[in-house]
Amino acid sequence: MVEDNLMTKTLPSLFITVICPILLGLFIYLVFGSKDILLFHYIPLPDFLASFREGKSAPDWFIYNLPDGLWLYSLVQAMAKIWKGHKGSIIAQTACIGLAVGHEVLQKFGYILGTFDLLDILAYCLLGGLAIAFIKIGGEYTKTSKKALKESYNNPQ
Repeated sequence: MVEDNLMTKTLPSLFITVICPILLGLFIYLVFGSKDILLFHYIPLPDFLASFREGKSAPDWFIYNLPDGLWLYSLVQAMAKIWKGHKGSIIAQTACIGLAVGHEVLQKFGYILGTFDLLDILAYCLLGGLAIAFIKIGGEYTKTSKKALKESYNNPQ
């Protein structure tokens, strides 16, 4: 019964804050991205997507940087849910942003394969910061959320 109560509160939030940004980023990348994506060498693009993407165009930042930011947003939100009520939550979330930015910087200096893009760093900082702001507004950092979780266990409905 307690698990049901927690799941009905958690699943919609998980879907909106974690799954939807991943799917939106994937959709943008598949519909507007290059036809030379390595994925398409192994898995053909479904016909409905192939016909949908014909004649579509968008700015490069929308195609390449926004999905990266959305995926980081999703990761930060997932970390908040995993670490909910724990003091290390904000550390885990900022570490995700730091690792994403660090990865981009290491690309700049040739330590990691890939193409450095300053707009990726901007997307990481903006959407990662936005995720943390939404988490803070939603009360993920407060002790009351931890207290509410304990009460939910002690008083199942």
